[in-house]
Amino acid sequence: MSIFLDPYVQTVRLWTDAPELYHKACSITVAGAALAGHVWLPHMEATTNIWCLLVGNSMSDRKSTALKYAVDVLVAAAPQRVLPDPGSYEALVKCLAGPVENDGTSRAQRLLVADEFQHLLDKFTLKYAAPMQALLNSLFDWNPSYERELMRATFTLHNAAVSLIGACTPRHIEKRTNEEFWQGGFFSRLLPVVAHRTRFLNYPRRPLRERELLKQKFEQLVERVTSGTKARNGALSLDFTPDSHDAFESWAARNAARQEKAHPLIAALVGRLALAVLKVAAIREVDTNEAPKHISEESLQWAIAFIEEIYKGAEQLPQEVAFTEDMRRRRAVLELLGKSGGNIPYSTLLRASHLTSKDLQIYLETLTAEGLLVRQGKEVVLVGKAKETKEEG
Repeated sequence: MSIFLDPYVQTVRLWTDAPELYHKACSITVAGAALAGHVWLPHMEATTNIWCLLVGNSMSDRKSTALKYAVDVLVAAAPQRVLPDPGSYEALVKCLAGPVENDGTSRAQRLLVADEFQHLLDKFTLKYAAPMQALLNSLFDWNPSYERELMRATFTLHNAAVSLIGACTPRHIEKRTNEEFWQGGFFSRLLPVVAHRTRFLNYPRRPLRERELLKQKFEQLVERVTSGTKARNGALSLDFTPDSHDAFESWAARNAARQEKAHPLIAALVGRLALAVLKVAAIREVDTNEAPKHISEESLQWAIAFIEEIYKGAEQLPQEVAFTEDMRRRRAVLELLGKSGGNIPYSTLLRASHLTSKDLQIYLETLTAEGLLVRQGKEVVLVGKAKETKEEG
């Protein structure tokens, strides 16, 4: 039985109409942040820290609300695990440096909260903060001793494993990134959680009693790995069972094949999904087992199902962002088709797109080759709509 993850989602869905996938991802991320350093994954030499980015429309999808509720639980139960906005590279190093606490917790195992993720991206472009991105990349992977020189002083980050949670819109990403960024190390470490609100609450509620109950459940989750683990150097080692190992290798092989065919913008991200599955499976194992000893096949399959949901959203992102004029024109054609219900006369599309006939033909041929649309006589039709029309006929 789940001690925290399931009760959290079931509770906060009554507080806000944000997509449930947001709540699921946020609960996993804050749980992973609290367990980081206390759980060791020998199969990939990693711990449970996760980088989660909620992606959705401005305001209407309740990204910041979903993020805030999860972070509030972490602040209430383990405030030392939350990283203040560092502001600069130097401040980030100083915030993370310092001795390991008596319970084995390191200052470098905290959660960086970026509810306005675009501001963090802005910092990466500033000269004084440019090293911050490289530093965060290094601190995603478990690093037992990471040293940095600042103003003739040496700062040591012990057992570093920084978690991150953020929120932004596709347009924020589009304006502040490029293809090189997407294919680089920072973006590939993120789990983009793409979702949209499908239900509406007239009277959201947030009773104090339920907030306290979630705090208690979160504390019980953390206690499962913080009591009695010091003999193992402060970390509980979780490896596969034979069955979960076979299941993981089977899925990882399929994912590797999928990476070969993935859009170039998300290929690197897809390549890191195997590590994400392992981290989420470990978090789930601690969540559902009072005395966790290994990663069960049940926890692994739960993690795979969650990561598959993440992949479906990640697949959409290359269609959502446009770094060049060519990409923006391509997106405009797809948006015109979507607004018209999935099919539109070629002549209407030509007028509405403000493209020359030659350019429009090039985009239509490209989109047809990608399997996104088909030509039916004088109509241009999205693939899904074409199937519906065929079935109705």
